[in-house]
Amino acid sequence: MIRFNENIKIWLGMNPVDMRCSIDGLLIQVSCQLKENPQDKQLFLFYGKSKDKIKGLWWDKNGFVLIYKRLEKGRFKIPKKLAQ
Repeated sequence: MIRFNENIKIWLGMNPVDMRCSIDGLLIQVSCQLKENPQDKQLFLFYGKSKDKIKGLWWDKNGFVLIYKRLEKGRFKIPKKLAQ
């Protein structure tokens, strides 16, 4: 089980990503787009073009955890400064 504390930084990618991306593809996004170290205790979130899916990437002790959420109805509300 992953436990996040209130001091965690949460990053949201600035552009939609291909939801077929796996851990390695999202690592490139973290390094190139966000310019962050993916192994820091931070949660990195990415959304798809249709905004009904979100993937998260989290470093946990000795490996990455991939988190995936798909809405059956509706879309995630992405801040307008980020949405394209």
